[in-house]
Amino acid sequence: LVAWIRLDLDTMWVQLEQDSVVKNISITNIPFLSRNQWRKLKIQNEWVVFTLGVWDRVRKKLKLPLSLSRAARIDGIADFKPNKMDRGFGEWADKGLLVINQLFTGTTIKTFSQLQREYNIANSDLFRFFQIRHYLQKHKEIDKVKESPTDFEKYWIEVVENQKDLQKIVSALYQRIRMEQEETTLDVKNKWELELNRVIEDTEWEKAWDSWHKCLNSPNWREFSWKIRMRFFRTPIVIASYDNNASNLCWRKCGQIGDFSHIFWECPKVKGYWEGVKREIGIILNLTVDWNIHKVILEEVDLPTEVTRYMLRVLVLIAHKVITVNWLKPHPPTLEQWVQRLKTVNLMEDITATLRLRKDIYNKRWTPVNLYLEQKT
Repeated sequence: LVAWIRLDLDTMWVQLEQDSVVKNISITNIPFLSRNQWRKLKIQNEWVVFTLGVWDRVRKKLKLPLSLSRAARIDGIADFKPNKMDRGFGEWADKGLLVINQLFTGTTIKTFSQLQREYNIANSDLFRFFQIRHYLQKHKEIDKVKESPTDFEKYWIEVVENQKDLQKIVSALYQRIRMEQEETTLDVKNKWELELNRVIEDTEWEKAWDSWHKCLNSPNWREFSWKIRMRFFRTPIVIASYDNNASNLCWRKCGQIGDFSHIFWECPKVKGYWEGVKREIGIILNLTVDWNIHKVILEEVDLPTEVTRYMLRVLVLIAHKVITVNWLKPHPPTLEQWVQRLKTVNLMEDITATLRLRKDIYNKRWTPVNLYLEQKT
């Protein structure tokens, strides 16, 4: 996305992806179009389609505008018809008036005289100003666009204006997403507190997020750990909240309300599964301290080494994955499924460590698991 927005044609694949999109629309503004506009473009390049899909989920999650952005280039707005007939907006870009954000002071569109003073645009540009102002004022998402840009949007604006150092792009984006999600994660914390009937301090909540983000090498597994902490699953009580024909009772036919905690831990039909998992984890890690799932997720288990804490997180995460594999099924997960999933994860971590020349770290962490699996064969 950063390369697209900067139209970094020195990066060979950007030119290839630009060529795969409709020729008269710059890939610079593609991220700021609506899903409906993307569909109309009939983009065939799978990498472009995939990237846009991920970006669409991010902007929905962060409640960003879905069909426009303050970071969009004025001369590249696809549904602004004057752009197709008048190159004058491109001349604005040459004078430094690049993005929609520059048309605003706070939440108010600047006057023409303000823009003249700041960017030295000509008197003959007055009609163009009226055109873009009318477009913005009538836009369906003008209320969102008028809001002061978030730190996340400011990053994109700086990228377009070539003010942003592109070192450490991933970490820069990650930090901004974390900042945007802070309020959301606190809402999730409140749900955890309600179901656990206890207060979770903000500091321990933040600590748990940092620890679980480092769990396993696979992005898919890291995403899954995020989903667990964010309660990102359609449980019966969630489905019933928007579907009047759906029951809020547990699908395992235990007769109880199927909220998040119930489906994952408290259902009578999964308690035997968790007892078995807990017993096997105790054997693998030689644990003598008592622990429960909530303490593991909130990083409250007092363990002697970081390696043991790390592996406990991994083994518990795999146990949660087995539950989702049996999602909507009346029968509970089994310990055998957990062992098979553990073998798969262990193999992938071994391969990844070998490729990254980090076999020493793998051996330090996974030796107890390998010894356990050898005994199982």
